[in-house]
Amino acid sequence: MKKLISLSILSLLVSIGFTQNDTIEKIFYHEDSSVSSKGKMINGKPIGYWKTFYPNGILKSEGNRENFELSGEWKFYRQNGDLIKEITYRDGKKNGPTHIYDDSCKLLKTEVYKNDVLHGNTKTFYTDNGELKTVTPYKNGLKDGVAYEFAGDDQRILTLTTYDHDFIKKQEKINRRNKLGKQGVWREFYPADSSLKREIRYKNDIYHGYYKEYDREGKLVVALLYIDGILQENPEELTSLEIRKTYFENGSVKSEVSYNYLGEKEGASKFFNKKGEIEEVNIYSKGAMLAKGKLNKKGERIDYWEFYYESEKLRAKGEYKDGLKIGVWNYYHENGKLEQQGKYVKGENPHGDWTWYYSNGEVWREESFWKGKEDGMATEYSDTNSVISKGEYIDGKKDGFWFYELGDHREEGRYIEGLKNGEWIYYYPNKKINFKGSYINGEPDGKHSYFYLNGKIKREEFYELGREEGTWRTYDEEGNLMLTSEWEGGNEVRLDKKKVK
Repeated sequence: MKKLISLSILSLLVSIGFTQNDTIEKIFYHEDSSVSSKGKMINGKPIGYWKTFYPNGILKSEGNRENFELSGEWKFYRQNGDLIKEITYRDGKKNGPTHIYDDSCKLLKTEVYKNDVLHGNTKTFYTDNGELKTVTPYKNGLKDGVAYEFAGDDQRILTLTTYDHDFIKKQEKINRRNKLGKQGVWREFYPADSSLKREIRYKNDIYHGYYKEYDREGKLVVALLYIDGILQENPEELTSLEIRKTYFENGSVKSEVSYNYLGEKEGASKFFNKKGEIEEVNIYSKGAMLAKGKLNKKGERIDYWEFYYESEKLRAKGEYKDGLKIGVWNYYHENGKLEQQGKYVKGENPHGDWTWYYSNGEVWREESFWKGKEDGMATEYSDTNSVISKGEYIDGKKDGFWFYELGDHREEGRYIEGLKNGEWIYYYPNKKINFKGSYINGEPDGKHSYFYLNGKIKREEFYELGREEGTWRTYDEEGNLMLTSEWEGGNEVRLDKKKVK
């Protein structure tokens, strides 16, 4: 342990005998005579506002003490001066919120403590957009209750994990989608108390399984069964619907239409020719038509189909073959403007050029596919029509030169089979370099340099195939060396020439 040398600063240059209740200013020093901490003391105990420092003079921590104990908000900093934590104390123990930041000073996590023990919701955040990522409840230091994982784009719930004294009792993955649309269980919740409002099962963006709705008291009020988007007539486990039929002159059935107890069309309405073959199927929900098209003898969708929003405005149109989408499909926003357009080939695989649009009609994304995999140029635009990313896919993987415009940040470099390779450069809005470094198969390699907005070097790092190596240096905005560290085989071995134990 380093020996600390204390220096008492007297307010008067006279000899005075201190009583036990005198308050004095104290400064403590590292072995190299740099200030390690400073603040007030009474009777040899710290009181009031205190600061601690790294040997290079960078502030390490600051906060207040009441009754000689840590009190209120304390801030802790990295060796380069960036904020890393904010911790709230009472009576020397963590009590209240703690905020944790990543190395870009973006909020990474919040925690709540009660007498040094986690108690309350711990939250993590996506650092690229600041949106909520997870919420995990703690009780007396243990995970207890339902934890949530959220999507970074629209904040829908992705995972529900139920804990009981740190043990996982149940985990459900919900609200998932892939290139073919919504898949599996999707749930909506009432905003006031997060109770379940609606549960729907999807396959390739169409209803497949049970559709359920609940009131605020948790009572099931609607229960329907769909198979491949077709509402099943009178399943045994659900209340039957009234089926009304019409007939041709020869006595054969002309139509079958289902109605719910309110007299609204519900489920599949079928229309037949005189041979008894289904000519058309209309799908309804509470009187609103959601889809119409044809079925083959196996009950699979064939030929031309249209899908509608609950407002009965066109949502999508295209053709099916043996139950799978084929050919050109168009998808629409509810305002009637085109949302997405592209072609499917055998197996319902996207193929050729696909285009996505914003609701104002501007192009959002352009991609090319080959039998279900991205293949060719891909371009994404902002809602003001500026290009925010562009590059090429080969067999489903990014390849060649790519660039991204993320708000006030630009990145550019090359991929080989989906992994970063070669030199990558990040830029500030003024076109000056923010970062420059190389990668091999996605791993950092060689010299990585970070720069201040004024163009001066901020930090130098060195890697060998992903492992930290050599001498790392950190500078202030004037170009003065502030910190050095030595790395060997991915381990930090020296900090400012002092051995790291």
